[in-house]
Amino acid sequence: MTASLTPFSFKIEKFTSSQIKEKLTSFGLIDLMSGYGTDEPNDERAAREFLEAAMTHPDPKTIYLALDDNGKAVGSLVTCRWRQNESERGNLFWTALQEADPNFASRALHLSQDAFFIGGIVVDLTQRGKQIAKHLLKEAFENHRYPFVLEGTKTPGQIIAQVRSLYELGYTTFFGRHLITPELEAIPSQAPESLLTAFQKAKKSPLLFTSPSVVSAIPNLTDAPLSFVEAFSDIIALQKKLGSSTAVMKSLISVRNELLS
Repeated sequence: MTASLTPFSFKIEKFTSSQIKEKLTSFGLIDLMSGYGTDEPNDERAAREFLEAAMTHPDPKTIYLALDDNGKAVGSLVTCRWRQNESERGNLFWTALQEADPNFASRALHLSQDAFFIGGIVVDLTQRGKQIAKHLLKEAFENHRYPFVLEGTKTPGQIIAQVRSLYELGYTTFFGRHLITPELEAIPSQAPESLLTAFQKAKKSPLLFTSPSVVSAIPNLTDAPLSFVEAFSDIIALQKKLGSSTAVMKSLISVRNELLS
């Protein structure tokens, strides 16, 4: 476990999955996660099951917690490392990328052998607007040159945090087939096709996919930029069609700028 102070009012600590698994009742993690991954806002049983499942997933992972002065978690970030010959998804991802575009894969591997999948960002509802997600992301990815940061999301706030945080670190971010600019414009464009193919093969799902472990609500675009309406239209249409049976999500992929030049 390592700790670092950030220029905001919370401390960020870093853990392995085995360390967190032993501390599920510590740091108020169950409280933080209650309502994430379940339609019941205070379902402690579902929160515990969700955490235990996340921590036992075979991808090597690191958990970053933002803690208040009382040691209570007010935010969390889970990162999963995709490295070839280390995990199934790492093998699937890099093999597919090398097959689809050997030159692009070689340039990416020259930066780092590690791509990272974000397993989830959660911020306490009462603490939002304090840049907690931004600081968690910067703690994980600052001072590194990982070629790709990948995830699936349906949350405008998560997109905004990732776009702004990783832009400062030299990344361009794509939500499905839209490029999201630092000014939060959603422009029809996409990451390299070979990268989209590799992501889909690693996830074993299309760019627009469903997840039973996330709350199945229609995304709230009330405070989102107007250009997000088009970018979210396919998520909203499919979520309305499926109802509350499962959540609809879409790929969010950040790429190092030097790989796009």
